[in-house]
Amino acid sequence: RLDVMVNENAAALFRITPWVDRVWAYPASPKPGWLGNLRWAARLRREHFDCAINTTGSDRSSLLTWATRSPVRMGRRPADGGPVGWSRLFTRVLEEPHYLEPMYVQKWKLLRKAGFGDDGARPEFHFTIDARLRAEAGISPSDERAYVQVSPFTSPHPRSGLPADARELPMEQLAGLIARVRELRPALRIVLTCAGDPRSRARMADLVARLAQRPWKVHAGDHV
Repeated sequence: RLDVMVNENAAALFRITPWVDRVWAYPASPKPGWLGNLRWAARLRREHFDCAINTTGSDRSSLLTWATRSPVRMGRRPADGGPVGWSRLFTRVLEEPHYLEPMYVQKWKLLRKAGFGDDGARPEFHFTIDARLRAEAGISPSDERAYVQVSPFTSPHPRSGLPADARELPMEQLAGLIARVRELRPALRIVLTCAGDPRSRARMADLVARLAQRPWKVHAGDHV
């Protein structure tokens, strides 16, 4: 059995992935406080997992991995090395450089180091989005490869303390980038998405107001 625990805004992707048996959707905004995390820890521990693999190394996820009390707990070392005592939460620490490659490649290499696959295969994505879900989002089969999705907003960095604004492109640059895409690929439609928190919604409204042409679709935290 394979369970996956992810932020709730990414849970929908794993629910359509056929080899995942259960998805644990962890609240992203706002995140649970201490009492909420204690409840999460109790739920995870009751599952009696044989192995838990943490591919992020964040403080919160590392503590929850430890709370599973799985006999095998593997964790990725954070980019800054982690706080004092971090490695004690795991039975094995996995090392993989941060920021040098796309995230999916980093995590694929991390899982190889954890013992998954050694046949030299490259990472591939084998899943099909349910036609019903596409229809609910207003996307038909004829729209395939006819649009590009842009998700331009983020959140504060939990450890560095960097505000979200410092981790995003300036609004003028975002608007200019989208305008340039329209200029180079006029047949390509634009879909803008963001989380449903007040800041992201306000930023999305500002961005849309700056565009000479409204995007094909805008999902400001209102569609999964």
